[in-house]
Amino acid sequence: MLFDEAVLRQLGPGTSILVGTVDPSGWPSCCRGVAVVVAPDREGMTVYVPVATAAQTIANIASNGRVAVVSSEPVSHSTVQLKGRARGVRVAGEEEAEAVQAHFDRFVDVLDSVGLPRGISRTMSRWPAFAVDLAVEAIFEQTPGPRAGALVKAR
Repeated sequence: MLFDEAVLRQLGPGTSILVGTVDPSGWPSCCRGVAVVVAPDREGMTVYVPVATAAQTIANIASNGRVAVVSSEPVSHSTVQLKGRARGVRVAGEEEAEAVQAHFDRFVDVLDSVGLPRGISRTMSRWPAFAVDLAVEAIFEQTPGPRAGALVKAR
């Protein structure tokens, strides 16, 4: 099982999610993710990115399939990075909207606790969203400090 309990907590509601990709020439691009759902087998996950802001991300995934997802707790800055390959990209279905909204709502609560007013954070795009299904290949510690960059687990 690739995801242990610590990684699962790190991907939970309230975390800040960024999705990184590269274009065919290697030029990086990043967009905000709005939710993560770990697969029941704990070997893969789905990350949701807003349709409104993810055009370059989706184009990059179509060209090479490589994806990096960073999940960070805004209060502690505890951070993990997951690298893998997209299994597929689709428009998220209405049955997924509730999970995406719940993750986003908790993120708004956390941002409010550190001083970013809800009126500002609620303007972030979140729906409709693309669902990017990932086969995770490696997990890295990225919390600032001496272990930053250390491999946590790999397939």
